Amino acid sequence: MEHDFTHWDEAVQAAKDALAARRYDDAKHHLHTAQQLGANSTHILKLQTLVVLEEKQQEKLQQHSGFFGFWLSVVCYFILSFALEPKQGFGLWGVVALALLPMVLGWRVGRWLGYDSTEAMRFWRGFRSIGGACWLYAFFNMIAARMQFSMSSAGGDVAFAWLFVSSIYGGIAGCIAGVTGAKLAWLREGRQA
Repeated sequence: MEHDFTHWDEAVQAAKDALAARRYDDAKHHLHTAQQLGANSTHILKLQTLVVLEEKQQEKLQQHSGFFGFWLSVVCYFILSFALEPKQGFGLWGVVALALLPMVLGWRVGRWLGYDSTEAMRFWRGFRSIGGACWLYAFFNMIAARMQFSMSSAGGDVAFAWLFVSSIYGGIAGCIAGVTGAKLAWLREGRQA
């Protein structure tokens, strides 16, 4: 993103705006430009320190985003298992469990990863964390359904079916979460090439 600043105040304001949007590289660049245009070095140093501190905090959040996303998803799917069951209507359950929750959670994981993360990183982090939680949710829901009803089937066949169906559900939720995190998490601010 190229700017032609005529006064250091404009560069400082652009740096503050970039910092508010968590675009740390842009903030550093604007602060450097402000310094070249004659900005007060004390003021610039304070802002540079703030950028470094927030960038370190973002790095910690980025490292743990998959962990946070997984456990947030587990909690959401746990609540969903009591609020809505597949037998109440697969359409509504499918929309909530396989589309709505993964979209919201994938967006959250993508935001936790930060502006400077790649789309591939945001996709895979969302896919693994939300897809894994959905897999667990589907697997344990099928076990609960089996315990409620007496089903006569070979144990190995049922276990294979549970694993297969859970993998499909987890894959669908993971893909939706990954695409949402990769493509939509930073859409409003836009990414510059």
